[in-house]
Amino acid sequence: MLALICLTSALTTTFTVADNPVLDLLGRISIGVALVALVAVHALRWIPAAPPLRAIRTLRVAGMAPALAIALLVLGADLVLSLPALFAPLPDGPPVGIGVGVSLLLLGAILGIEPRAHEGYLPQERARRAARRLLLGVGIAAAAALLLALVMIVGRLFTTGWAFSLMTFANTLISALLLAVVLASALRRERSWYVFSTAVVAGLAIAALADNTLGLQFAAPISVARGFVYLPFLLAALGLMISRSFVRSMPLSFRRTDWLVYSVRALELSALMHSAAVLWHLMGALAATSVPRPGGPVLHLADAAVCACFVVVSVFGRTALLSRPAVSARASGVVASLVLVVVGFLDVIVSSIATASGAGLVTGGVALVLGIATALMLTVPAPVRDEFGAPDITRMFADFRARDNGRVSLLDLVPDVSGATAERKIFPGR
Repeated sequence: MLALICLTSALTTTFTVADNPVLDLLGRISIGVALVALVAVHALRWIPAAPPLRAIRTLRVAGMAPALAIALLVLGADLVLSLPALFAPLPDGPPVGIGVGVSLLLLGAILGIEPRAHEGYLPQERARRAARRLLLGVGIAAAAALLLALVMIVGRLFTTGWAFSLMTFANTLISALLLAVVLASALRRERSWYVFSTAVVAGLAIAALADNTLGLQFAAPISVARGFVYLPFLLAALGLMISRSFVRSMPLSFRRTDWLVYSVRALELSALMHSAAVLWHLMGALAATSVPRPGGPVLHLADAAVCACFVVVSVFGRTALLSRPAVSARASGVVASLVLVVVGFLDVIVSSIATASGAGLVTGGVALVLGIATALMLTVPAPVRDEFGAPDITRMFADFRARDNGRVSLLDLVPDVSGATAERKIFPGR
């Protein structure tokens, strides 16, 4: 279903910016082939009395392969055609221009190419190792694209101007930081960061589905000739991180105290990203002294102060959750979340009026979303209960702070079912 949604949305959003009818036509053909393959797979799954499982798996892979190949072809074409323009004056338009449709096509192909459980496919250790290697490959490709973007930024210092290079570097800094957080959380296999960063990128992907309606800046078309192309790598990493092969290699479990863990992670991400936003606004204020920008240096400096406040509030809330007494810690976390929500909402309103920009990291949107998420995680889930069935916040915080001190994990109580899952079952069951 997720692959179907992503592939359908890729048809309705921007695919490439430049007038390249060949790539646009190939993209639409590959999406059509992938959609037909998905429909055929589900039809073969239910209509025959004895579904041809091997044929279904082959059809799924063959149907998704063109979509994956075309997405990679567009990325490669933009790279090759942008190389002559890296040290030249800024062109009027990108040679190709990678729209959000390419990223959604890449995500849909990755999600759809892996066979499902009802096709008799169960990922074993070889598939799990392959998923981790593919994710590492995405990280290496993103690092190479980052290096190329830095080369372009240096070259444009002499051909386009330092203001353009400074703002491109500021955007690259934020994009690379988000990519590093997501990829590191998966490759280091840190459970709470993995779950939280997956949720964050999934939220970005859901927002990207409505890119034509919302006009999101993070999903705006970009080219290697103009900046760091990061969204395809981010959504490709998401597709691999939620694949069955990768998920089965992660020790995932959930305890009620994990709501507090994810609240701490949200505040840590807020502090980290808003620190980068402070640097972005300082660079924006400096660039605005050379090239007129909406709002001018004064608005950038004011927004930098607001983002610095977000950092302080986030650090305050995180410290309270980790060290204060239980009741006080919960109250302080909720207060910090409400401050992020209120100030973030006001920042979105002011920025949308002054600069005609939507909600984002540097305009209060991230503070608004993370504040709402943290407030809900601290207030809605019921706390651990005592022996009389009454809510016990003190015990919940004690379990939260002792979760990594060698206590018996819930996973230790789960029986080993790997042998049963590896057995080949007769389908349908008789």
